[in-house]
Amino acid sequence: MSVFITSARSKAVLSAIRSIGKQKIRVVAGDVYKNSIGFCSKYCFKSFLYPSPENEKIFIDALYRVVKREGIEILIPGHDDTTYVISKYKELFENIVTVPIPNMEILVKAYDKYKTILSAEEIGIPVPKTYYVENEKDLRKLLKEVSYPLVIKPRFQNKGYGAYGVAYVYSSKELLRIYSKISFNDYVIQEFIPGGSEKMRMVNALFDKRSHLVAIFMAKKHRSHPITGGSTTLGESIWDPKLAELGMKLLKAWRWYGLAEMEFKLDPRDGELKLIEVNPRFWAYIDLPIACGVDFPYLLYKIAIGECVKPMKKYRIGVKFVNPIADPLVIFKILMKSKDKIGMFRDLIMSYMGEKTYGLLSFEDPKPFLCEILWNLCQFLQLNMIRKRI
Repeated sequence: MSVFITSARSKAVLSAIRSIGKQKIRVVAGDVYKNSIGFCSKYCFKSFLYPSPENEKIFIDALYRVVKREGIEILIPGHDDTTYVISKYKELFENIVTVPIPNMEILVKAYDKYKTILSAEEIGIPVPKTYYVENEKDLRKLLKEVSYPLVIKPRFQNKGYGAYGVAYVYSSKELLRIYSKISFNDYVIQEFIPGGSEKMRMVNALFDKRSHLVAIFMAKKHRSHPITGGSTTLGESIWDPKLAELGMKLLKAWRWYGLAEMEFKLDPRDGELKLIEVNPRFWAYIDLPIACGVDFPYLLYKIAIGECVKPMKKYRIGVKFVNPIADPLVIFKILMKSKDKIGMFRDLIMSYMGEKTYGLLSFEDPKPFLCEILWNLCQFLQLNMIRKRI
């Protein structure tokens, strides 16, 4: 069997390449960038560069030719940009390959953050107050209804990675200023739920083609990058029946197929878990469920080939995921903002106690980590040279 995975620059895709490749399955990876860490893995049998998914037709034509020529049997989109486009052309690809993702009419409920919130609210899942304005008149009307702070975020999943593009606003003047520089259609406004990353809870799930649950996993964040909210740099496996109930309620209502990560935030004002977003692809800390016994990438492969998989609901609790590159940077920023640096440093060190998995860092497949360090160093030196010239 052979699998093609897109978006090889993603660290989560690297984890998927390793997971599936360890099963002696031929893994082919693709991306827009030649310096993609997934290409460095010893489990990547072959790599391909393809055009940007923003040029949909050119991208689809190029990907279709590669998949057909290489005899690929399963096509797995690795990130938001390729997931969305491939879902649009899923019927075309399914003539030659299996694509274990939802159809477009279902995927768009996760891809469009405004539709996500509306859909969840309709079925009784708690959500933060969320607003979509189409023009300046709507925006000025909204100013009389909202309280601050607010969060402005990209409406669509492929408008950047992680929390980049998200802005926090504390006044009407600031809100008007930001909206004078952006496209109304591309953003939504959301109430800010108090608390930082430590209030975030995540549900990971996999559903087969009949929308039957194959696996579920839950985690909480301790830290993220950016520190105001973003990709997990330190997380921990948990079990929370209420969290599981909310996550399953949403995906079953959508008749989901494939992988999804749902992010909730615990609102300290009323104790409710409130849905923030749904990510219809691999997630940054996917090494955590794998380390705990829920190997999502390999399970995705198994349902894609039509294998009957017994539902998995048990896994190890209290295991931690650490991003070995980003988390030290996050710790440094937290310490710089802290008044009690000694006490905070002690707490941060204690947060590393217990069993851990390190994601990018793998002693049996070290090359991606070394390449990432080298590329980051080169980028840092280039930026310094540019600054000196300026």
